[in-house]
Amino acid sequence: MDRDRKRVKMEKEDDEEEKMEKLYTVLKNAREMRKYVNSSMEKKRQEEEERARVRRFPSFQPEDFIFMNKAEANNIEKAANESSSASNEYDGSKEKQEGSETNVCLDLNLSL
Repeated sequence: MDRDRKRVKMEKEDDEEEKMEKLYTVLKNAREMRKYVNSSMEKKRQEEEERARVRRFPSFQPEDFIFMNKAEANNIEKAANESSSASNEYDGSKEKQEGSETNVCLDLNLSL
């Protein structure tokens, strides 16, 4: 009888150990899932911050500064023609160069 009791007692202990091992594996899996979810949420938050940061600082292209007004386009063309003719017919006089620079009209008004 003692042997049967010991055997039953050993089986109960083995069952309890198996249950404890299962519990620990479930807890370990739950921790890993929580860690994965937290890290993915952190990555999403960082990506959103990066997108917001990019939106705050606009990047300018040379096309942003091209004027579409006909009068300004004519002034730019005249200045380009005068500078090319001045470089072709360079005689060293500063008056001619200063005259070509004063004909250029630039709009420096900033708007938001």
